[in-house]
Amino acid sequence: RGFRSDELSRLTIEHITLSPEGMTLYLPSTKNNENGISFRAPILSRLCPTTAYRHWLNLSGLTDGPVFRSINRWGQLGDSAIKPLSYVKLLRSLFDSAGLADVNEYGSHSLRRGFATWAAASGWSLKDLMEYVGWRDMASAMRYIDVPDPFGQVRIEQQLQLAKHG
Repeated sequence: RGFRSDELSRLTIEHITLSPEGMTLYLPSTKNNENGISFRAPILSRLCPTTAYRHWLNLSGLTDGPVFRSINRWGQLGDSAIKPLSYVKLLRSLFDSAGLADVNEYGSHSLRRGFATWAAASGWSLKDLMEYVGWRDMASAMRYIDVPDPFGQVRIEQQLQLAKHG
């Protein structure tokens, strides 16, 4: 869903409803919405957040409280949520383990930016992307999308070919 790290920290089991179609996540407040907002995540054929969440509940035995919890140095699951600033360290560690270069270049918004860029490259309309992530301002959304062809060369060349044969 492209959540911010503070939103991930505030997700609670009580505010997530599972259904055969996916799950609905409720955040009592967000950066841009103090009245609370619901987000839906569908069941996917692979890399499914709903399936991962169900598996996490079964594995952890959790029934209430924060979804993403602290883990102490002995590997024990805590009662409190992961602090928003801890996501950066966690992401960098995971990216380093995966062999990514320049892991210190990644921050808490890297996944949000990555999702927005992937969605745009996959043909999502800006309107659909904004609705899915929860952006109300087009300028905010555009800051997260990395354009793979910043000079527009591919688009221009395609139009030149069409004009040549048209």
